[in-house]
Amino acid sequence: GTSNRMNFDAKLQLPVFTWGRISGTIAISDIGKGISNTLDKQQRVNLTEQVIRAYYSVLLNHKVIQLDRENYERAQKFMKITEERFSAGGIPRLELLRGEVQLQNSLSQLEDARGNLRKSRLFLANTLGIDTTGVKVEGTFTSRPLRVNEQAVIDKALQTRSDLNLLQLQNKINNEQISISRSGNKPNVVLFSGYNVQNGFDPINPDKFIDNWNAGVQIAFPLFDGFATGHKVQNARLEVQKTRLQETEIRDLIILQIRQAITTLNQAAEKISSQEENIKLAAQALQIAEEQYRLGVASSLDVLNAQQTLSQSEMMHTQAIFNHIMSKLELSRAMEDFTWFEAELE
Repeated sequence: GTSNRMNFDAKLQLPVFTWGRISGTIAISDIGKGISNTLDKQQRVNLTEQVIRAYYSVLLNHKVIQLDRENYERAQKFMKITEERFSAGGIPRLELLRGEVQLQNSLSQLEDARGNLRKSRLFLANTLGIDTTGVKVEGTFTSRPLRVNEQAVIDKALQTRSDLNLLQLQNKINNEQISISRSGNKPNVVLFSGYNVQNGFDPINPDKFIDNWNAGVQIAFPLFDGFATGHKVQNARLEVQKTRLQETEIRDLIILQIRQAITTLNQAAEKISSQEENIKLAAQALQIAEEQYRLGVASSLDVLNAQQTLSQSEMMHTQAIFNHIMSKLELSRAMEDFTWFEAELE
């Protein structure tokens, strides 16, 4: 009998006591925000390491090209002496062929080094997210002495490592999850109230609106949940144990990485020093061999062996410098602090 039936209903429900479920959920959300920030830091650290590594790879290839160019020039000098002696009839054609082979091998090594430089520039440009033409690398390929306190590096790494912090945050979430799981079979207390307005109740005046309201306290107590709460608590505790084991494993791995990097750093420093002396000796040996070969006292093999020895010493010295830089980078990565490179990369 009422053409338009209308109903308006407003309800308010306020949890008064939920045995820590709401506060635990809020705490988990806050920890999740910390995890997001830590993941962002981790990505920045990884990108910084990649850029530094790519940068020094370009410098390394520049240095290798320089060494190969010097080696090629030495081969040209040897070839010139060989041609002069061959034209004078002082040596057989075999000696001339040896010089030509050495010259071509030196040129081939130089071309390979140039190709490696192009590839390293491409990798650096890709890491930076720019076009190759925009990459201009300048710097000095050298090693700076570094004294490292092993325990200080380990302590700092254990405090700042993102992967370790992530596990610690995850462990906090697991502990909160234990508390939430324990509350599964605990009572809830809720305040509620409501207000309702509708028509159609009065048969004499069906269009008349009647309102009412109510308020109360509701207590809900679960009697039986099929042992779900106990299983959830047990699973959350297992996650805590799992996270703690992972944390211990990562701590041991961090310490191992740092000790290995320091060992490599010291080895590289010693090798740099020894190879510097070897380069001086090899250069003197080559100079003597070239002079004796010019005078006809030594054979071409003596000069070629001296050239190869000098080239190997220079390459080993360069590789030792690169290893020293990379070891320092490993230590910086372990601490997630690249302060050692700031002055070099400005």
